[in-house]
Amino acid sequence: MQQLNARRLFLVAFTVVVWSLVLLGSSPGAGDSLTMRLLREWFHLEGQTLETVNFVLRKSIHVLYYGTLSFLIMRSLLGWLIICPWRVAVWGTALALITGMLDELHQSQFITRTGTPVDLVYDGIGILLAICLHAFLVVRRTSIQH
Repeated sequence: MQQLNARRLFLVAFTVVVWSLVLLGSSPGAGDSLTMRLLREWFHLEGQTLETVNFVLRKSIHVLYYGTLSFLIMRSLLGWLIICPWRVAVWGTALALITGMLDELHQSQFITRTGTPVDLVYDGIGILLAICLHAFLVVRRTSIQH
């Protein structure tokens, strides 16, 4: 039982760490120009190739980050709260979307950043993928128990 509680506590702590990374990502220095500079320096990309790779990379990061965040929130809630797994999905979705909205609002406060609702679409794609994974795991666990 103590091992189970330690794992749950670790999951919650890890979720908080991942959640806090949004602050690093929305800082003034973490914008488009940073990834462009790194892609140029590390991979010697230029022109349209640089623009395209930068766009795909940045939007992929939105999908990956918010998918991971919402999945971790769902798993953390499932471990600590005794509520329906589908309500966990609703809470995980809501908290991740609120985080995304606050992140975009925060970014819009800086001259070097742009907060755009379009990024919320990419956040939503990641969240939707996390919901699918969560649903798969819930259904699998339910079918194994029966």
